[in-house]
Amino acid sequence: MKKDKLYPISIVITTYYRPKLLAKALESIKKLEYPLEKIEIIVVRVPGDTYAEIIINKYRDILDVKLVNSNQDCISCQRNKGIMVSNNDIVILVDDDIELSPCTIKNALELLEKPRVAAVVFPALSKHPSLEEKLHHGKFLGIVSNKIYTTMPVTALRKSLLTKIGLFREDMGPPYSLHEDWEMGSRIRKKGFIIIVDGRCPQRHLLEYRRSKNIPIETNKTNNIILSTILNISRKIIHYFNLYIDKHWWSFWQVMKSSPLSQLVEYAGYYALPVILLSALLTAGIKGFLLSLGIVVAIIDTYSLLMRYYSRLSLLERLTYPLVLVAVRSIRAYLALIGLIHNKLRGREPRQRK
Repeated sequence: MKKDKLYPISIVITTYYRPKLLAKALESIKKLEYPLEKIEIIVVRVPGDTYAEIIINKYRDILDVKLVNSNQDCISCQRNKGIMVSNNDIVILVDDDIELSPCTIKNALELLEKPRVAAVVFPALSKHPSLEEKLHHGKFLGIVSNKIYTTMPVTALRKSLLTKIGLFREDMGPPYSLHEDWEMGSRIRKKGFIIIVDGRCPQRHLLEYRRSKNIPIETNKTNNIILSTILNISRKIIHYFNLYIDKHWWSFWQVMKSSPLSQLVEYAGYYALPVILLSALLTAGIKGFLLSLGIVVAIIDTYSLLMRYYSRLSLLERLTYPLVLVAVRSIRAYLALIGLIHNKLRGREPRQRK
């Protein structure tokens, strides 16, 4: 790729019965720092979504926008369809609830010039970010990093490299399972290619919706912040338990099968951490446990600070969020292990799409 060359770009927007959000996504494309005549827009809708055509008809005079039908009600199927019908090598995948930052294409092209870079991803946060958004996306704000194993709601891909990597797995992702983005990113890394996350150009996540027709995620109307927080955390715990023990237990292990050695070593550490702390408690008592915990906390926080993670957040958040993220990943790993054993003992097969 030649620096400063205006390459033709394809933007693939996957939409699901959300016309107002789709309109905002298209509006944001008009504000990109890139010539509109160089941008092909492909909107991929699921069967039955008649709203998408009404919206894109309002933009045909301004934007080169095409409507494509997906044969399956499946986010991975929609993304793959958009990639396959696109006419350009650089394809930017966008969820319909994302407002693109003006610098998106410019930054994506800059980073895709680097050797073996197959994808550039951009963190997305809502106006009032949730803890989950801060943990996963706020981590990269203000920095550029290749320490990532997943795609994101805005992902720029080199289509020419997908012949070596493969498309998104169509038995993974809503509504069939979790982690289609994580599996894809892990496979990119395992094949020897690089993903770069660009936190200098964050995207705006307009709204969080469940994958159902315009039904927003439950919003707690109580004015009691403490009660609201406790209720939300409780729901998250129950939700995680159900996902990893019963419904989608197998998707975690599909990711592990696609993971490079570096990620497998990382998750081995998440399994080892509780064992180390429990061993310290049993062999050296409370003092030994607290000493071990202090060492673990110091290592995690020092690494995070050196990598400049969460650098746009407060000092307290910079110190606590890495610890929360490690704890969440350790819990997830153990829940997936319990789910694997539980379902294997009961002779259950993965609930994949037909």
